[in-house]
Amino acid sequence: MLNLGNNIKTLHGYDKNAYTYYPVVIVGAGESGVAMGCQLKEQLGFDQFRIFERGAGIGGTWWINRYPGVACDVPAIFYSFSFSPNYRWSTFHPPGWEIVQYLQEVCAKYQITDKIQLNTEVAELRYLEDEELWEIKLQHLVAGSGDLTSKQRQHRIEDEGLKSVVLREEVIRAKVVCSAAGGLVEPNTWPESIPGIESFEGDVFHSARWDHDVDLNGKDVIVMGTGCSAAQLVPKLPKAPYNARSVTQLMRSPPWVVPKPQPPLGAEKWEKYTPALFTTFPFLGRAFRRMTFFVAELHFFQLFPDNSFSEKARKWHEAELLKFMRKSVPEKYHEMLTPDYGVGCKRRIFDETWFPSLSNPAIELTTLPLTSIQPRGVTLGPGRTYPDPKDQNSKVPNDERKLPADVIVLANGFATKTWLHPLRVIGKDGRLMSDIWEERGGPQAYMGSTMDNYPNFFIIFGPNTATGHSSVILASENMVNYTIHFIKRILSGDVRTFEVKKAAEIAWTKTMQEKLKDTVWMSTGCQSWYKDAKGWNATVYPFSQIDYSLRCMFPRWGHYDIQYTRKGQIKRRVRQNAAPSSGTSPSTELPVPLTGNIPPAGMDSYGADPQGYGRDPNQPQGALDNANKRKSDDGPDHPARSKRSRYISIACNECKRRKIKCNGETPCQRCGNMSLDCVYAPNCCTSNFKDSEEFRVMNASIQSLQEQVDNLYAHLNALRHEQQNPNLGPQEHTSYPPPPAFGTAGPQTYHHDAVSPPQSREKHAHYQGPTSTAFNFEIANASLQTMGVTESEVPDGNAVAFDESLADPQLQAPVATMAVHPTKDPLWRMTKDDAVRLCRIYDEEMGIMYPIINVEEIIERAKFLFTFTEAASRSGLVRTNRAGPDSLGSADNNILKMVLATALTVEANGHSDMGQALFESVKDASESRLWEPAELKGLTLLAQYHFHTDDEVRAYRIIGLAARFCLEMGLHRKEILAKTLLSTEERHQACKLFWSIYILDRRWSFGTGMPFAIQDADIDPALPEPKAANPYLTAMIPYTRISTTVWYAVVNSQGEDAKFDSGIIESLDHQLLQWQKALPEDLQYRPSQTTPNSRTFSKTQRRIQVVLYLRANQMRIFLYRPILHSASSIMENRNHAQTVLDIAKDTVRVLTQLNQAWDIYRTQQVCFNYFIISALAVLLLAVSHAPAEFSSQIRDEFYMSLELVKGFSTKSYVSQRLWNTIKRLKESGPKLGLISRQALAHANDPHSSAAVAMAGLAGHRVDEMAVFNPSPGSGSLGSAPLNGQQMSLELTNLFEAAGGYGNLMASSTQAADGLNGYPNPSSESGKGEGMSAFYGNDGEFTRIVGELF
Repeated sequence: MLNLGNNIKTLHGYDKNAYTYYPVVIVGAGESGVAMGCQLKEQLGFDQFRIFERGAGIGGTWWINRYPGVACDVPAIFYSFSFSPNYRWSTFHPPGWEIVQYLQEVCAKYQITDKIQLNTEVAELRYLEDEELWEIKLQHLVAGSGDLTSKQRQHRIEDEGLKSVVLREEVIRAKVVCSAAGGLVEPNTWPESIPGIESFEGDVFHSARWDHDVDLNGKDVIVMGTGCSAAQLVPKLPKAPYNARSVTQLMRSPPWVVPKPQPPLGAEKWEKYTPALFTTFPFLGRAFRRMTFFVAELHFFQLFPDNSFSEKARKWHEAELLKFMRKSVPEKYHEMLTPDYGVGCKRRIFDETWFPSLSNPAIELTTLPLTSIQPRGVTLGPGRTYPDPKDQNSKVPNDERKLPADVIVLANGFATKTWLHPLRVIGKDGRLMSDIWEERGGPQAYMGSTMDNYPNFFIIFGPNTATGHSSVILASENMVNYTIHFIKRILSGDVRTFEVKKAAEIAWTKTMQEKLKDTVWMSTGCQSWYKDAKGWNATVYPFSQIDYSLRCMFPRWGHYDIQYTRKGQIKRRVRQNAAPSSGTSPSTELPVPLTGNIPPAGMDSYGADPQGYGRDPNQPQGALDNANKRKSDDGPDHPARSKRSRYISIACNECKRRKIKCNGETPCQRCGNMSLDCVYAPNCCTSNFKDSEEFRVMNASIQSLQEQVDNLYAHLNALRHEQQNPNLGPQEHTSYPPPPAFGTAGPQTYHHDAVSPPQSREKHAHYQGPTSTAFNFEIANASLQTMGVTESEVPDGNAVAFDESLADPQLQAPVATMAVHPTKDPLWRMTKDDAVRLCRIYDEEMGIMYPIINVEEIIERAKFLFTFTEAASRSGLVRTNRAGPDSLGSADNNILKMVLATALTVEANGHSDMGQALFESVKDASESRLWEPAELKGLTLLAQYHFHTDDEVRAYRIIGLAARFCLEMGLHRKEILAKTLLSTEERHQACKLFWSIYILDRRWSFGTGMPFAIQDADIDPALPEPKAANPYLTAMIPYTRISTTVWYAVVNSQGEDAKFDSGIIESLDHQLLQWQKALPEDLQYRPSQTTPNSRTFSKTQRRIQVVLYLRANQMRIFLYRPILHSASSIMENRNHAQTVLDIAKDTVRVLTQLNQAWDIYRTQQVCFNYFIISALAVLLLAVSHAPAEFSSQIRDEFYMSLELVKGFSTKSYVSQRLWNTIKRLKESGPKLGLISRQALAHANDPHSSAAVAMAGLAGHRVDEMAVFNPSPGSGSLGSAPLNGQQMSLELTNLFEAAGGYGNLMASSTQAADGLNGYPNPSSESGKGEGMSAFYGNDGEFTRIVGELF
């Protein structure tokens, strides 16, 4: 016996006997395996396990079965885990690929994807008795070969060798093994009784291994079978994209076909409204799920028991189904499709396409048997499989037919009778489980989960656990929860092994087989895959799922041999010593063999079972007896009781039959004395359903649900009639906090107390790259300190404190707000029209450029949500003027909130109280999802919001995280997308999201000067790019690739030793110009087209044209900007300096034309203002270093830009950045050499007077007496401009102060070959350059102006 603990570890080094130890091993990654892994993490917090899956993907039967039309026939709301419900199914009956996607999302949510090892087959399990461990033989398969059938793999090994399938073998060990191997995976093979298959020249494959490489176009297809798979695939084959010429379907006997359940209100409305409704209000989804469950349970009692009540219900049901069949199919099929057995005997087909497809002349249904195969055809008949060929009155064809055949599809079911195949399970004494099953009559397991002789081995969804009426997922969850009870005690170190007792297992199996005889599945004339040729039914459970659920909740520990650890033994002794003595010792008790009926789970699960039903195995029996006051009188030290032993209402079968009292023990006093079988079971004396325990349990559950609804209604009424002042402030409600809202993990707060403002986060220094605005300012500040200029520490160049008292009013459309209490969710303050309008604004501002979400879907969701909120407010269901959050905090609603918050911020040019409130309402949820890769859309929206609130560093940080999540999820690799996303539309959406994040990552890297996350070399060259529907995104991808090279060129041009490499710059400039020329004609902007009528363009198209044009200009400015950093570089590169100046002037003129000809600029300033200030910075740099050379030629464009600046909102991040630069220049101007016009003014100064005149003509108020030397008492500039007019005035002063200096320099310079306005280096005054030569500031003006970039 080894105790290896609860951690995965490798033992024995590199010895040949080395192995890896896993505390828990799960076999199979289908629904059951995924549920087991998730619950180990959720319930036990345990992650030291491994799931081995033979296939190449997660999903089990849903991964394997990919035939045309594969879908779930259970209502979607009932086909998801209770611990992770899915309310977003696309249809009422979801397709197979969507179920696979759901299982993958669950694995990602519970972070168990890395615990799943694909392409690994568990070949053998062998129990090592001495070590109490399971030895597991693994076969690591060639990728994809696990998706083949066992025979296909065997044939490949025979033809190509073992290495063609098995890469290597490995032996591991585990303390606990859970088998989640499914039954609908291994398909049935070709019937051996049909000869000639070897000569067939066409394709033959099973529906469960659909060969998508086979082209069915124009071919004759034979489909063998009429089960659920065949009913789904046959209607698809004659249609596109398969286009089969003919489809002949061979039927052995007709199935009962049930109209597929339709959702309330119809499929269209269900698919449109319920995903949003159930996601927003999860309690409605849970209620509908429970209702579906109880309806399914009701159907069980109506159809499956073999009693008079169910017989009547079946007859009525059969008559209705025959009516449905006769009106749905041609008359020639009526006799053929009339079953001769009761409904429920076989698995029913829930159909909405098969019956209608039989009217298609390309599809033929026949009961002629397949008798032989020819190279290009098949022979059917003579004879027929149904109706009886001896029936002379039947009109169903009986003669032999030969049909052409190109493809044969087997839809003849699965090998459901060979459980765990091909896994070999070897227990104690080296015995195979399959051998024991053969000896005992057939596959079996106690509770469908455990077998004697196989300790610590649990089967999930084992023998006799399937359901013919309910959800498979529900049954799997029940068994997972049952198994968790045992694993918990093993992992806690209290128990070494659990092994079910042989007597308990045999009694359970005997009861199962006996009770099945009382069901329709074993009725006369019923032949199905539920039972084998001997009549052994190892498939279905004979009772309801309510019964099985309760049994799984309360394990009967007395039916198990439990080997305790030393720790567990000590605990038991302590409890035994603390408890009164009892006549029965739990350590020696043996179960009485169960015969007849098994007691229903609810009857003796609360302490009445001395064998320990529902009791912790560590709890002594005496303690349980004491708790229930059922102490034995047999103990020698126990005093005699004055009263007789308490009798209880529960009675065994014998006591019930004789109508005598029973003490509830097993055996009871009478049966023990008379050596009778003491069995507790429902309905021992009556067949009345209403007297059964199942009915009582179900009725109690319904009453409990009704009580919950009544309590909820009473609570709402109490709130409605509560007399409360609606104007109370937040502090007056602190005595009773609002209840948590539906759909949220806890209470949320949407307002801040005025007296306790939220604490700001502590600022930490971080790296600033060479392209960032703060980078240039830090250099300037360091140089100023070296020069002896003392200044206060400068904040981040991108963040400027905003003085709201000086702000101009917001120029935006008003948002209708209702009287809503501040604790309510902000969405309650908005109207539907406002929400739709804001979604449109988001689409126009960002959606057309970065399609990370489907805006139309968001708008539809907004309409649906606000229809509900407005109705709830009108009806009084929600009192918006009362305290309480009434949160609308689902994931979809949070996406909507971020869209609205961003649109409000954009509309308000940088700051919106309502937008801030919306962001605060999702802040906690957004930050909690920063570690979930599945939230890429939410992360990108969050980054966009922060960018538009002038927090570019945080936007950069979040988009970088999103970019890394993209890499983690493999969105940058085509092959990963193909494997993980089965739908073409999903792959297309994922590509759009990835490329949007890729572009934003580059864009904000340039803005902050810090490196980007996604490198071009990491992206798959074959990764698809967006379609033509997203022209901006498509155009920006090559632009962004060029920007990568520009980035490194800009980085290399910084520093003392950096040099301007003219060749590289010119090459990159050429690439940018070529990119611009290569744009499609409808994306080209021609500056000559200055009027809306010059060509028919929509506003959106024109805006994209201008933005792309300005993007090219912007990147070219980045390239050439270093030339303007000093006068010497301008002298060395005069042509390039003129180029960057021309680019900046062109940018200003384009925006001016746009403003004059369209209303695009005025309505969407946020998009264009960044280009304006970059151009302004170039103009200021040029006039500062070469005033006489450049001031005259850029004056017109400068004042054009001022007209645009006048329209800036003081709250926009662009305005704050520009104002910060103005403030710094004004404070440091005298030390940098910027002097007022008054100091330069003289009679021969044409620029000064011209500047004043032009400023006046331009409408600017110019004060010639004070620029950088304000009069006493005037004070410094405020933290924010009063309005755009003030910014325009200050920029005029800066321009004239910088440009005016050129006259002074020109008059003192004599060199003819020097740059206009600068001395010749050989002249006496040539000690420096421009203002630097005179004042020694070493280009500080350049560095401060660099903030504008």
